Amino acid sequence: KNIAIDNLKEEVFDKWCNPNTPWGSWLVDLKATDSHLPCSFHSGSPECNRDSGCAWNDGLVACTVTPCLQYCSKNLCEDLSDPANRCQFNVTGDSTCTKEKICAYADEQGCMADYECMWTNDRCEPTPCQHHTEPACVSDLVGCEWADDKCTVKKCLYTTPENCTNSDGECEWDPTASVCGPKTCTHTTEKECTDDVKCDWENPTCKKKKCVEHLEEGSCISEAGCEWEVDTSPAYCKETYCHRWTAEANCNLDAACAWDGSICVPSTCMRNNGKPCDCAADPSCFWVESRKSCVEAAFGACPPLDIVVMFDGTDSMQGGFGRHPNGFDALMEMLKDWVRSLPLNGDSYIVPKTSAKTAGTRVAFVQIGPSVQPMLVTSPTNPATPSAAGLLSGDLNQLLGDLAFHSANMLGGNGRFMEKAATHAETVLSSQSPTTRKQVVLMLTSGKVSDEDKLKLAMATLDPTVQVFGATVRRLSTRTTEDNAAANQMKALVSVTHAEHFLDLEIDELNEKVLSALCDRTKTFGAAMLKDMTPASGANQPCSTYSVVGNCRADTGCVWSESLLQCTAHPCRSHGCDQTACTADTACEWTQEGSCFKKPPTCPGQQTQPTCDAVTENGGCAWVMVDVNVYRCVEKPCVGHHAEDSCITDPNVCEWNSKTSECTKKECTYSTEQECVAAPEVCEWSVDHCKKKRCTAMDETTCVVDDACEWDTVCKFKKCRQHDDEQTCDHDKDCHWDVSESPSKCDVKVCLKYTSEGACETDPELRCSWDVANNKCADKDCSEITTPCPCNKDLGCYWDTSFNVNGGACVSGSFGGCPLMDVVVLVDGTTSMKSAFGRHG
Repeated sequence: KNIAIDNLKEEVFDKWCNPNTPWGSWLVDLKATDSHLPCSFHSGSPECNRDSGCAWNDGLVACTVTPCLQYCSKNLCEDLSDPANRCQFNVTGDSTCTKEKICAYADEQGCMADYECMWTNDRCEPTPCQHHTEPACVSDLVGCEWADDKCTVKKCLYTTPENCTNSDGECEWDPTASVCGPKTCTHTTEKECTDDVKCDWENPTCKKKKCVEHLEEGSCISEAGCEWEVDTSPAYCKETYCHRWTAEANCNLDAACAWDGSICVPSTCMRNNGKPCDCAADPSCFWVESRKSCVEAAFGACPPLDIVVMFDGTDSMQGGFGRHPNGFDALMEMLKDWVRSLPLNGDSYIVPKTSAKTAGTRVAFVQIGPSVQPMLVTSPTNPATPSAAGLLSGDLNQLLGDLAFHSANMLGGNGRFMEKAATHAETVLSSQSPTTRKQVVLMLTSGKVSDEDKLKLAMATLDPTVQVFGATVRRLSTRTTEDNAAANQMKALVSVTHAEHFLDLEIDELNEKVLSALCDRTKTFGAAMLKDMTPASGANQPCSTYSVVGNCRADTGCVWSESLLQCTAHPCRSHGCDQTACTADTACEWTQEGSCFKKPPTCPGQQTQPTCDAVTENGGCAWVMVDVNVYRCVEKPCVGHHAEDSCITDPNVCEWNSKTSECTKKECTYSTEQECVAAPEVCEWSVDHCKKKRCTAMDETTCVVDDACEWDTVCKFKKCRQHDDEQTCDHDKDCHWDVSESPSKCDVKVCLKYTSEGACETDPELRCSWDVANNKCADKDCSEITTPCPCNKDLGCYWDTSFNVNGGACVSGSFGGCPLMDVVVLVDGTTSMKSAFGRHG
């Protein structure tokens, strides 16, 4: 894991034994059981509700502790005033209160008498689709759908047109997709009709809007001008925005659209080829001067690039993925949109290796399948249908032809065998791709690989410079055991820096995090692929390329956003091709290439101290001596930052004040005692470092201005505030390093601040418990509780019966269910750990 130091406890130490985390899944074998486990271990409602100590919470889409565990007496446990919790007292067991089993009926009569249960397959099961939120609803594999803010069993699941049309008029058949679905737009009033996003009122009839007749995504996207809408649930087929324009003139008047022969389609950045100013004005586009072309900004930093995409075509892709009824159809449409936006170089697949263009992108597509046919590529036998035969091509029509072929020829079958596809990828790259181009293999699967050992051998034949990326695509927002297994396997198959070359995601995240992220340094895959290609300061790059403030500000097309903590397009670019507006804007200048960009940084251009001191942009400038009697105008240190992260990462040694939201240069940062005591600030030397003098005021008014001080006949430090570094602070048993505000400081431990038992026991983070013997609030120690009921009652603790002494032991809830294990922790002790981490000095 690559995490912030303040997240180490939460994301690593507290999750050792949670089977729903990558590390915990290796340590804990979570099986369906009626015994009580920590509720956070259960990822789905069935196993959660089977647990006698847990209850599924639809609002949180999570398994939570049943209130029953809070009752420590038989009377409270079985109090009929709280019937919803269904508690029962275990008299013969450990005298704890747990939840009754759900639908534990042995016969059909008793089962059907309970409205929450139904008799199916000779056993009593919970009634399906009883969920109150969409994520919980759509993750139910029974067959539920979310509509009108409620979860219901899907209707019209007939498989033949005869049964579908004979369903009392409630269902209709989609002949293109060969599926049955509920009839739509049968409303009899105008209001009901117009309130339905699928319908239009044509008095006196309610009629379907264009494209709505398609009930499946595959048939929807096969018709020009239709798209699958996933912003509502259930998803449906609708007309694309640009398809409304039927005349070329109207289409071209809409900046979002472009005329494509006979149809109006969404516009792309290529419309601005030859017009750098129009390209620069569109924040979604980027002008590549070396190619004299306008490309999507996401791909503006792409090097010459060859990509072999191996994608899953097995049966696992046929079911529902989120709001997509067929994962394979959704994947094909995403890949088509992707190649339309790529900066393709125009090469045909027949171009020899020695003639490949030195710029632009080429792609090859390979479908992976079951053992009987583990690989499928197109065969260019029909000249009227362009395709690339599974070879590298920069020709858009060839690539779209490939994807159209794959859309119509899904392999299906069980198990995914990838050795042959990997061998094909090696052949393609070694025979077609010169070393002057970046080479990438991208694997997209929805389950475990069946020939893992053979695949590893095939991947080992790839040139070491080839970067291998992999993504496992989940059906649901929650991760199943199978999802975790597939993810762990894929992570071991990608390039050696696994965390940088692997992602586990939902299908609707595929474009943002994978396809359009390959050349984006702010995304996982883009940062990995471009790691050895750091842009130089002052170079013109897509603004998202820059992660360093100085490099961002040096690019005349960019500005650092303090609120977003990222590099964004400068407002000058919005002037586009309007030279008059550009030159009238004092922050902008018109370039020789015919575009509007910001003026170069102001401070270096000032030649005298008065003009330097007069600058206010980005916090202003300072006239400083850089050599003996040599002065230069530079940006003032620290004051140009308006957000904490950018402030504390400034090499000028800045600190953030969270109360005033200001960034200032730290005082007393001198490295030698001589510099420290001679400094103009009020500093003093302390053993091995320089620090600011504090709490030396001679009167109360001046003393209490500093929040570290208090007046008690003299000015003195508040308890713990005398410690000015984290190490000495933590050595004081009553103190801790407080990072809740900036600058961070040494303060009294949280629990010691509570002076009453009530306040102590209701600490919002469950950190404290009342020490009766010493009449004070102390840090919680679950191990001091010796019986199960008080332990279960404490939400921060867990009664672990795996301890054989006294029937169990009370442990921190974070470690409930841990197996017997020995842990060796390797800690980085290099000098890199001595620098500041967040608010830790």
